Amino acid sequence: MKFPIIDHLDHQLLLLLGRPDTGGDAGEMTVLYSFPCDVFPGETGRETRVPRAAGVRLEQSCGYFLKPADAAALRASIARLDDKRVAVPLWCDISTPAGWPARLHATAWAVNIDTGTLLASEAVPQQPGGFFCPLLVGKFRERPEITALTEGIGAVEIAVVEDSPPGYAIGIHAPAAPAAWPGSLDPDWTDVLDTSDDGRKYEQIGRIRERNTENRERAFAWGQQAAFTLRTRGQIRDMLAFFAARRGRLESFAAPVWFRPGPDEAKTPHVTRCRFSSDDLLLTFQDMNLAETSIGMVQLPWEINPPAGEQPQRPPAAFLYRFCHDIPGAPVIWRFTDWETPLAGAETGAAVTWFPRPIEHDSIDQDYQLADAETTITTGDFGDNPLSLFFRNALEAPLYVEIYECSPANPAAAVLRYAGEVGAITPEGRKTQARVSVFGGKLRRRVPSFYFSATCNYELCGPGCGLPEDGKTLTGAVYALNGSTLTVTITVNPTGRVPGADFFAGGWIRVGGELRMIVRSALAGGGRHTLDLISPFAGAAAGAAATLRPACRGTVAECKAWGNYVNFGGHPHMGAQNISLPERAKKSQGGKK
Repeated sequence: MKFPIIDHLDHQLLLLLGRPDTGGDAGEMTVLYSFPCDVFPGETGRETRVPRAAGVRLEQSCGYFLKPADAAALRASIARLDDKRVAVPLWCDISTPAGWPARLHATAWAVNIDTGTLLASEAVPQQPGGFFCPLLVGKFRERPEITALTEGIGAVEIAVVEDSPPGYAIGIHAPAAPAAWPGSLDPDWTDVLDTSDDGRKYEQIGRIRERNTENRERAFAWGQQAAFTLRTRGQIRDMLAFFAARRGRLESFAAPVWFRPGPDEAKTPHVTRCRFSSDDLLLTFQDMNLAETSIGMVQLPWEINPPAGEQPQRPPAAFLYRFCHDIPGAPVIWRFTDWETPLAGAETGAAVTWFPRPIEHDSIDQDYQLADAETTITTGDFGDNPLSLFFRNALEAPLYVEIYECSPANPAAAVLRYAGEVGAITPEGRKTQARVSVFGGKLRRRVPSFYFSATCNYELCGPGCGLPEDGKTLTGAVYALNGSTLTVTITVNPTGRVPGADFFAGGWIRVGGELRMIVRSALAGGGRHTLDLISPFAGAAAGAAATLRPACRGTVAECKAWGNYVNFGGHPHMGAQNISLPERAKKSQGGKK
């Protein structure tokens, strides 16, 4: 039995080539087919169903007897697996080159069972001989546990869940399925279950004998479940094709009622409209041509004669996340999607791509009142995560995010659902949660956010200040740098002011495409200034061109130095005492009691 670790498509894969054993202590060979779908039922039983994935997801479980050498090789491979993916042949679909066109599964990659070679699926029919299987790439459902039968011989069950890039995706390779339940599929009559549901729930309120009844609006619905033995390759194909065509629970279909002791009437029909009761179809294979499964269905009374315009199954929805590090003059943009493949769209007439990343958000609340509506964005571990700016102390400007919703088939028609500023972040293992609010928390200052103080409320060149931005930017060159301390030579000063100590404190400096806030500044002589920055530059070097913008400290003297006292946004005659806090007063009880 072979367990090599191979390189393929820039990925490292642990390849499990051993043929599985069935029966006894080795276990069974099963394949689980899943179409993730969200079902939203209404009070009356009418449903809205939305798919959560583009296609089917597989899971294969096989049992193996391990001889001493095989057990040692498997344990050694597991010990060095780390975060590598596992690749296994899909054993229920083993085929010769001649039989490859009749396989059950659509796949981009196949594996030669004899040599362990991976090759493109379309190349299999041209091979001179051998046996081939579709390649399933994923992760262990759980770490294999070996049951020791003797000191060196063991039995193990290995389950691999499809967890891979889109290039390894597996689908169902079958002709178009009928719209109604296939006539070739009949249940085993040893295990048929007839059920019903009216949604009613009963609750005791008070001490009276009759309980309160909820959900009386729900329409009555039948349900059924049965076991199937698929005795031919054709029946296996029909079952897979029909389940895939309906996309699990998503689409409804006409199906026979298996238990029908009475006449065919509206309330007890022999054929009705229903859907699968589960997203999953589990096939247990005895061999390539024999499989067992269990199927459940639920009746959909509102879809037998649907109201006009009824559309219970909806297209999938993808969310697009546009992050903007709003550096003045040089904003940095990231575009991500929670969909499994890249989505091509457009912004202001230019083509853009939204790249798949592990990202999601919680509920978005919309209100007609002015409120700092918050949501939480959760991201996984990926290299170009803009939230890492917080960890690296590299946030030079506000980080904004816009959340759009679209159909994966038409990203250009995306609709904006939310926009806000990223605030605090919380790491949790390899995940990061970011609190986002519409106004960046500014509403906590109590609109209009104007403070009674002796200093100015406005920012230099801001709306209240009124000074033009022209003539406020100085030009220079980097003279020396050491970590977050930088010395700069000023070459052009259009401000008309002589820079003194802390002249640049609170302002910013740009070198190349990087922007840093200046914490303190000091005179260094020779037209140079030493600046303490909030964080070091990543790519700056001595001699690089620099532009600087000072800040205004908000004092009366500073405002007069800029020649703008007429627009001073403070209260210069206030003292240091905070008038918003009442003075403490001590009252003593006196007089007669």
